[in-house]
Amino acid sequence: MMGKLNDGFRIAVAELAGGRIGIGSLALGIGSAALEYAARYTKEREQFGKPLSSFQGLQWMMADHYTELEAARLLLMSAAWKKEQGLPFAKEASMAKLYATEKAKVCLKASSQK
Repeated sequence: MMGKLNDGFRIAVAELAGGRIGIGSLALGIGSAALEYAARYTKEREQFGKPLSSFQGLQWMMADHYTELEAARLLLMSAAWKKEQGLPFAKEASMAKLYATEKAKVCLKASSQK
């Protein structure tokens, strides 16, 4: 038996919340790697005799993506800190996982457009 009698559901939900931090962290890592790949590509690829990284529109997009991934990182760190302190963290873990996975998808899309 895990825990006390009739306490299994609470334990299972707590474990799911902890897993959300892990999944969000994986997504953050994938999104960060994809964004770094895209940043390198914009420096190597040239258009109109200039690297793509010199175009202001792409600079804005990259800045937005870096900002979104940093926000995802901070949400994940906040949820992990609360878990580590023994505080309720299910809501924070859910928000962090949702945000990180959504932003990682955007970065993957950016890295695949050549």
